[in-house]
Amino acid sequence: MNDPRITRELEDAFRGLCAAQARFAESLAKHAERVGKRDAPYFKDEVGAMLAMSIHRANKLLSQAQTVTSRPAVFHALREGKIDMGKALLIVSQVKLLSGEQADLAEAKLLAYAPTRTYVSVRRLARQLVLKLNPEAGQERHAEKSRQRKVEKTNLDDGMCVLRVLLTSVSGALVWDRIDRLARSAAVPGDPRTLDQKRADVALDLLLGKATSAPQGRPDVQVTVPLSTLMGLNDDPGALAGYGPIPASVAREIAAGGTWKRILTDPATGIALDRGRTEYEPSEALKEFVKVRDGICSAIGCNQPASKCVIDHCKPADGTELSASDIKPTCTYHLRMRHESGWECHHLSDGRHFWATPSGRVYESESEPIGDPKPSQGMPSDDPGPHAA
Repeated sequence: MNDPRITRELEDAFRGLCAAQARFAESLAKHAERVGKRDAPYFKDEVGAMLAMSIHRANKLLSQAQTVTSRPAVFHALREGKIDMGKALLIVSQVKLLSGEQADLAEAKLLAYAPTRTYVSVRRLARQLVLKLNPEAGQERHAEKSRQRKVEKTNLDDGMCVLRVLLTSVSGALVWDRIDRLARSAAVPGDPRTLDQKRADVALDLLLGKATSAPQGRPDVQVTVPLSTLMGLNDDPGALAGYGPIPASVAREIAAGGTWKRILTDPATGIALDRGRTEYEPSEALKEFVKVRDGICSAIGCNQPASKCVIDHCKPADGTELSASDIKPTCTYHLRMRHESGWECHHLSDGRHFWATPSGRVYESESEPIGDPKPSQGMPSDDPGPHAA
């Protein structure tokens, strides 16, 4: 992969794939527009017959085509290969929750952000924009979705099944934290089970009421909330670690029963300001600060919550003061990748991570802002101020 021609070939091929998806969507949407009123409900059947696919798949493709062509700017970005179909559909679905100038503002910010970010990062920003620009509607949608909570069972082959529980993001985070803590505390020499298998066994025991060894501490989630939101001055969203933006009312409810820690943010970027230490080994407070600052693993495209990561040093000990810019949260997989391969990582004081690949290319992985950046940097904001975590 050291040959730059190969990387260019991959990028060109991917852009070509996106352009082909755009052409197909445009053609399908145009055909649908020409169908008469009588035959319109059954156009999906014609598409299925034409392309030798199920009616369900044909209907899905038709829906996607009509969705992605409904916003010209998004469709243009897809056709130019700047974003893929997944991001295009995501952006349209989120801006549809807004109206008029708000929708146009959110669309512009997302299209500027999306080309160099993962789908999950784009979704996180989209949720944040929607909740900030129209908090009342966001709260109403959350309440409606909460009423749809349920448990489902899907049978699989070979005597297996999937048990699916639909919960609020906060409830799900608490449940997952408890299951994960119990599974990790069940380490016994010679136990052949993987961590996933232990989690499944723990969940089964809890649901069946069987005794389990109590994990250290109570279930825990980390939520960052603007001080202005806590004071009721506005309804700017909070952020749930490992998930992303949550409605202000939910953030306030969690904060009311939690432990607060004040963190100051840079008004320009929304990134948590630095804390220093003279020793090379970071203190627990500094580790916690860095995990709050970054939110997730520092690696490109990784969304492992920082609370599940280890703290990795960006530079060897040299006798100088240890700064938060010298350490970062890294999941065990990407820690191994950095130490066992040609990948390198560098972290700057403004929260940016730069990863250099074995082929010599450099990519930026930014910390997720926990404060609202100034308008020139991100979402509109009057005064980001301090945040509570």
